[in-house]
Amino acid sequence: YARVIDAAGVDAVRFVATSATRDAENRDEFVSGIRGRLGVEPEVISGDEEAALSFAGATSSLEIAGAATPRVWTIRRTGAGFAAGTIAG
Repeated sequence: YARVIDAAGVDAVRFVATSATRDAENRDEFVSGIRGRLGVEPEVISGDEEAALSFAGATSSLEIAGAATPRVWTIRRTGAGFAAGTIAG
């Protein structure tokens, strides 16, 4: 990924780490490796933010009319998750 990022001339990188990193016994080793390879600090996000980002990504291209409330199921290593909400226009 570091070579692809460099070749693309990317100005900024956001590395988001989710439940696998939050729960990992070797979290510090993983974070250090990412920092060393990519030169960015992995942002270990909360479960709530992970759900919000999953919901936003899953619904970003939907066109839902009326008062429909989309629901998103996520399947993770640690189990299934559920998020429901509204789509901001």
